[in-house]
Amino acid sequence: MTAAPLVHVVDDDLGIRESLHLLLKSVAIDAKTYASANDFFAGFTEDPGHAAVVLLDVRMPGMSGMALLERLRAERPSLPIIMISGHGDIDMAVRAMKM
Repeated sequence: MTAAPLVHVVDDDLGIRESLHLLLKSVAIDAKTYASANDFFAGFTEDPGHAAVVLLDVRMPGMSGMALLERLRAERPSLPIIMISGHGDIDMAVRAMKM
């Protein structure tokens, strides 16, 4: 991997997206932000020379974060994903960890 790592932030809350983007930028980590799962699929491209991780909100309108996690596990099983939520519960956490 030659390029700096890139964090893909997927969250429907503009304030959260902007805050995470600024936080990552403050420690010299590149980030791209997406307001929805559809925006993510429209803008995400894999680059073998560029390490990537997805920072994913659990609850979003349209395709939820859990549904996006399931799809990414099926299509890109090696892509690291970190789930975030202000409204999580134990069952959801266990399900996400198993995926």
